[in-house]
Amino acid sequence: MDEQLTEQGIVLKSENGFTEIELLANENCEECSAKLFCKPKEDSSRILKVNNSLGIAKGDKVSISISGKSLLNASIKIYLYPLLLLISSIFLGMIFFTNSKQPELYSLLVGLALVVIYYYTFFLLGKNGSKDKSKVIISKIH
Repeated sequence: MDEQLTEQGIVLKSENGFTEIELLANENCEECSAKLFCKPKEDSSRILKVNNSLGIAKGDKVSISISGKSLLNASIKIYLYPLLLLISSIFLGMIFFTNSKQPELYSLLVGLALVVIYYYTFFLLGKNGSKDKSKVIISKIH
């Protein structure tokens, strides 16, 4: 059985088929080391933008769940693959640019360019309906 990560929130805005949900504060948030990414600002708001397939409206209280496996897969695609791409392209660049005056600089620039291209295509495909979407489950709390 797959672990489910669940949060509750309140709908802030619902228009054009999308809904913005403010996630409610959780007692585990203060101890979590990932809060720098989840809540980068000083205020405690965490806003999530999702497709509105349930017809939820402003002010509705909702529950949001995602499987641990989906979250792990997304983390690998966002962090691990670009890191491996950067490191491998730097090493290959050092081999390819051995006869140049600054092989380290050229290798780094090629690596950074490849990572930018990776992120650009990753997020572009994600916005246009990639087949490998994370299964986010939203349900209205009555």
